[in-house]
This record gives sequence, structure tokens and C-alpha cells, in this order.
Amino acid sequence: MRDMPSDSNSSVMTGGYDSEGSRLLSQLSIGRLGFAIPLLLALLLGYGTYRKLQPTHFTRVEIEQAWELEPGDRLGHYRISSGLGDVVIELGGAPLYMPMAGEVHPINPDCSLFSSAELPAYRLRLCGLTRAKSGPLSQGAVLGRGDRVALALLRRQPQGTWAMVEPATSILEQFLTPPQP
Repeated sequence: MRDMPSDSNSSVMTGGYDSEGSRLLSQLSIGRLGFAIPLLLALLLGYGTYRKLQPTHFTRVEIEQAWELEPGDRLGHYRISSGLGDVVIELGGAPLYMPMAGEVHPINPDCSLFSSAELPAYRLRLCGLTRAKSGPLSQGAVLGRGDRVALALLRRQPQGTWAMVEPATSILEQFLTPPQP
């Protein structure tokens, strides 16, 4: 004869599970799954957004002058944010603006390259921007923000390389000035 549970609130066990236990187990599984699915979706969507913000490829720029330390290099545990030829502006989180219509392409995770049809022989390397935009941008668009941003003006050389040249103050000021209505 089968032993009956002594507790009057207990149910009879069948196949190792009681009917209440089965229902509770299925509710817990659905409850866990119901919690896990939104969490998984949030993680996947967040990762997808993060991946969209990260460049998938970088533009290569061959600079005529070569120095031992370049922006993006590491010295011990520290990241190099500027080098010889760079002008570092302490923005304190303020934005940089597109002085004219042009394109911005990532060079490495820390630096971008600005070019415009209005200045075909020049490029401007920008390092230290947070959430730098890339692709075609219109005049006045925000390029990004930064605490300390290093800018280097590059001029195209006849052999196809780029040389750093001193930027005109008026050009740099255009990057700092918001568009006028």
C-alpha cells in the first residue's frame, strides 16, 4: 500500500511531481523565461547599438614625417592623445563644429580625419573626440565633444603622402564656432 502524505495540505505525488508542484515549476520556468527574454533582447539591442557606434574599418593616412609616438599609441599603461605637430585645445566637453560641408572618417579608435571639397589639398586629423561622428556632414554639424582635442593640419604632397603644416588660427576658430542662424 502506498504511503499517503501526512500533511493534509499536501497533494498526492504522481510520477515524482504533484500537480501543484508541476504547475509551480512550469510557472517558475515561464517566469524565468519571461524575465530572461527581455533581458536578452536588451543586451542584444544594446550591443547592436554599441557596434553601430564603433567603426568597422579605419581610413589609412600616410604621413611623411615619422615620430616614435603617435596619437593612439600606448606608453606603458597610458594612451598617447597627441604628438608633434598637433594643436591641443582644452574644450572641457564643448563641441567641435563642421566649418564647412565635408566628410569625417575614423583613422583609429581615438582619431578621425576631416576632409572637404572646399580644401582639396588639406585634411585635418582630430584626436580625443568622444562619440565622433563619421561620414558626410553638413556645415555647422557637431563633429563630437571632448575634454582635450588634438588637431593636426595635413597637406597633400606631390608623391601622395601627407605632411603636417601649421594650421591657420582662423581655420581652427571655425571648428569652435557654432553656426550662426
